Amino acid sequence: MTARHVLVTGKFLPLHAGHVALLEHARAVAGEGGVVSVVVGPGEADPIPAELRVDWIVRCAPWARVVVADASLPPSPAYDLDFWPRWVREFHRLAPRVTHVVSSETYGDELAARLGARHALFDLHRSRHPVSGTLVRRDPWAQWTELPIPVREWCTRTVALVGGESVGKTTLAERLAAHYRTVWVPEYGRTYTTVGSWQEADWSDGVDGTAWSVDDAVRVARAQALLVDDARARARGLVITDTEQVTTAVWTEVAGVAVPDALWAIQRAAPADLYLLLEPDLPWEDDGTRRFGAIGFRHEFTARLRAHLTRLRLPVVAIGGDGDARVAAAIAAIDSAKVEWFGSLARWKETYSAIATLAR
Repeated sequence: MTARHVLVTGKFLPLHAGHVALLEHARAVAGEGGVVSVVVGPGEADPIPAELRVDWIVRCAPWARVVVADASLPPSPAYDLDFWPRWVREFHRLAPRVTHVVSSETYGDELAARLGARHALFDLHRSRHPVSGTLVRRDPWAQWTELPIPVREWCTRTVALVGGESVGKTTLAERLAAHYRTVWVPEYGRTYTTVGSWQEADWSDGVDGTAWSVDDAVRVARAQALLVDDARARARGLVITDTEQVTTAVWTEVAGVAVPDALWAIQRAAPADLYLLLEPDLPWEDDGTRRFGAIGFRHEFTARLRAHLTRLRLPVVAIGGDGDARVAAAIAAIDSAKVEWFGSLARWKETYSAIATLAR
């Protein structure tokens, strides 16, 4: 008996749970000793590179061979009368001697017939996974449970709250995490400086250079980065972090210590996708660990932060106001950034609406 060779094709833009179920069905159709070939159909205007989609499929279906079709091929018979002959030649080149075509689309009947194969239709009405590429592209976070882990990683963004003492970072982080149903990362530097030379130094005569060291700065920066990285695996598309390495750098400057290159290297390795610079327009409160309540210092600290964020060309939005107004301003900034992050995905569906040939 000849081993089965099963073909699955589509754009997988992006890959979702329905696609993964389709691939598993193809594996079952192939049976023991059979082969599953996945042909990714790319396009010049695709908002996600074809090779990234290949990586996703490989991670979710490591038993399948994944190849990419020629990007110059027509996307639909409506675009080229030579559509079928050109695509059939490409399938014969990339996946020769196909015995079965597995799809969730009616086009599979014609494709299978032209390849001399059988069509194994799977979940045409999406009853097992009520998700589509269109829904995911419209709002990936809203379809979070239908996204495989590799796609979740790609869709996850980080928002860093930066500012000096008593500007409401922790309160805002908690409220934003609740609003977006996601996780937030506490400020590790606060934990680190609860005891030790930072708290024990006499600040009344200015900054004691022995209260903070290069080692302290790097250790705090590295720990914050680790905590943010760990949070990405638990997040629902968004990680809110209650500080970032730029803030640690400014505190290091305040301590009279030159900011080490190692700290900036940590920051460059994984910058946040958006920085919310919290203005010092809230009353300063002494919680037992804070040291710098003078309004002049608070504004100077904010100015230093703004200067570094500008120098590093990081995306930043200044957030002011009190209570609900502060939260609303932060949500508006994140929602605006979200449009920028995923806008090309949402817009792409409009150019694809006339193409009904390849699975979306």
